[in-house]
Amino acid sequence: MLSEEQISTIASKLNEKLDLPFLDEDKEQQLLERIMSGMAGTLEEVVGELPDPVREIWDRIADGISDEDAEVLIEQLTELANERIDIPFLDEETEADMVIRPAVSTIVETLRG
Repeated sequence: MLSEEQISTIASKLNEKLDLPFLDEDKEQQLLERIMSGMAGTLEEVVGELPDPVREIWDRIADGISDEDAEVLIEQLTELANERIDIPFLDEETEADMVIRPAVSTIVETLRG
């Protein structure tokens, strides 16, 4: 679904927005790239679980989707991904708000073109 280059780009965009305590920028980048690699696999799984109307949005993403459709897609993907992803030392809400939603949003925006 996502190339290594896309994963690195998305991780870099997230790294600009996040400041993880006790990690320098290089370590943050490495961590975010590992998280994004795992998340890419998780997204492939959860796309198959999207309700049909949302799956139709996903199927049209490369052709361009509206901001409203993008937000619906981001919400659904974030919720499903958060059920599967566990980031140590973060509670579910923080995990979703600080990492998963920004990552999913960046992925959706990247794929929208």
